[in-house]
Amino acid sequence: MTRRPRAGLLVALLLAASAAAAAPVEEARRLAEAGAPALALRLLEQADGAEAEALRLGLLARLRRWDEIVRRTEGAAADPALSARTEALLALGRPQEAVAALREGIWSEPAPAAEALRAWRRLLIRAYLAADRPADAHTAMLRFAQDYGEAGPEWLALQGRVLIRAGRPSEAARLLEGRREPGLRILRLHALLAGGAAPVAVAGALEELRAEAGPDEAGDLLLLEAAVAEAAGDLEAAAAARERLLAAAAPVRVLEGLVPQGPQALWALYAALGRREGNRLRLLWGDDAAWIEAAAGEAAARPVPARGLLAVVAAHGRDPAARGEAAARLAAALRGLPDGDRLLDALFLGAGHPPHELLPAALRAELAELALRRGAFAEASRLLAGVEAPPGGGGDGLAWRLRRARVLILGGRAEEGAQALARVLASPQPLDGPAIDRLLQVVFDLQTLGRHEAALALFDALRRRGVDIGRERELLFWSAESLEALGRHEEAAARYLRSATLLDPGAMDPWAVTARLRAADALAAAGLYGDAARLYDALLAAEGDPQRRALLQRRRHELRLKALAAGAAGS
Repeated sequence: MTRRPRAGLLVALLLAASAAAAAPVEEARRLAEAGAPALALRLLEQADGAEAEALRLGLLARLRRWDEIVRRTEGAAADPALSARTEALLALGRPQEAVAALREGIWSEPAPAAEALRAWRRLLIRAYLAADRPADAHTAMLRFAQDYGEAGPEWLALQGRVLIRAGRPSEAARLLEGRREPGLRILRLHALLAGGAAPVAVAGALEELRAEAGPDEAGDLLLLEAAVAEAAGDLEAAAAARERLLAAAAPVRVLEGLVPQGPQALWALYAALGRREGNRLRLLWGDDAAWIEAAAGEAAARPVPARGLLAVVAAHGRDPAARGEAAARLAAALRGLPDGDRLLDALFLGAGHPPHELLPAALRAELAELALRRGAFAEASRLLAGVEAPPGGGGDGLAWRLRRARVLILGGRAEEGAQALARVLASPQPLDGPAIDRLLQVVFDLQTLGRHEAALALFDALRRRGVDIGRERELLFWSAESLEALGRHEEAAARYLRSATLLDPGAMDPWAVTARLRAADALAAAGLYGDAARLYDALLAAEGDPQRRALLQRRRHELRLKALAAGAAGS
């Protein structure tokens, strides 16, 4: 490694003195469109303004980071924040909170803008449905129709959903009769099913529709397939359809609020299927080992019921160790399915999963890796808390400990992460150059998060282990950055100067020049203007480039003005 000083070289100072760089919002938007939403979100960390916040909320929704949206939009009373908050609360299964937030926004003073009010009133209908308040949804729908007289497929779909939930599926089927839009046809088939139509008849119509529907209807088709199979008593087919739905991560639109969906619904279906299979095999409730053994015997010929058996033990078993083993076996089975990683992520990191503390370390590490792919550092951090040793005891133990420390730090557990790094440095394990580079990258994360006391202690601990003179020079500089951030400007200046002069007291290579500039800034912050001026004079004497000399002269002049203002000229 060699991380350059954060201030950069003198060229970087020239760039910093120029006009501000282009706003990051457009660049973040381009990155998101190119398929890197997590990177785009990282770019927006320092961006302010309404446009940046709107893009940030959209990216968080795309990454399914609903908890973060809820935290960011606490107390929101305007769009896009309130709509984003409502969608997040609905995704998290907290519809009553969504209703409360929308009602507060709708009745807020001053009155919301007309466009926002219309959007919130439509969202409120959805929230009532999700909160299992079909009568309220029906009333809100009638009032909305009276006030806005809206038409079109989306409004028809919402009307149909409300009528079905209000116990009027026949009215919904009549409302949607003759419509050719695939989504509305799916909704009508569900209305017919809810109204008592034979599942086999609905299944036949569904197969005809499948050939005409497009990718936008994929999620609704799979969910309707699951509902038809469940109505027919075919729990195995229903579970398989729900597995494909979660693995595809296909959004459900027209059937939202009508058919239970998400990981919790699959866990419930697994439980029903597993219990039925357990009864068929005459398994005793509580004999976890027998259930696991039976699942192994069924896995080849009847894999879905086998997964149901494992899910029963994982979610409801009596022995914690058996629950962990069953969860690990279920995860291994899911991993082998198409898009298995996505299914594993949804099932074990979504609603309804077994407690993570029961899961084996190897599975927790795998789930943490999946969370990291979505940029969910807090979730990954929770999974890795308490997992000290590399899962399975193999692989690169140092790489595992450093990765775990970084996940803890970025996931909001900076103190635990710093302690993990301290244990690495206190161990007798030798650290070569690449290992030190990896460790320092994690310490830099602490600095970025403002944990400078912890970073300083780790830099000093690494120096005490003994490093070569080049590494010592770097550590002096980086520890000076933390001292400066802590307001310990005199100590920072001393370390910057030691970094500049460690190889040669008169060194003026790029590293030394940058270290002397930072030392001058620290001295000025400490009120030692005379020493700072002398450093600038030495830099001017060694600099031959006219542009860089002009910059140094300007900074020297600014320093003189500060000294005069402080009444400390010539100190």
